[in-house]
Amino acid sequence: LFHVRPVTQGDVYRAETEEIPKIFQILYANEGECRKDLEVESVQPAEKTNFLNHKGHEFIPTLYHFPANCEACAKPLWHVFKPPPALECRRCHVKCHRDHLDKKEELIAPCK
Repeated sequence: LFHVRPVTQGDVYRAETEEIPKIFQILYANEGECRKDLEVESVQPAEKTNFLNHKGHEFIPTLYHFPANCEACAKPLWHVFKPPPALECRRCHVKCHRDHLDKKEELIAPCK
């Protein structure tokens, strides 16, 4: 841990004034540190890829903590603390709620 400090209105994006005293920033110093174990298990290439294929897309599961909207339903994909499960195509960068694929909705256009 390097430093902890309260934030100002200029530090946070879209926070209400009364929320500012409840938010703080944590800074870590990690120069020269490496926490990765020396013995790394070899992972098969098939296990590394956790893409969801749909209409030519290669969706990667992700969470958005900054403003982003679903390209299928136009609703927000983000939340600062608990964002909804989302997907982003690694090829064309289309973003959508994971629920659209899970419910097999046909709202997502084919990959470009």
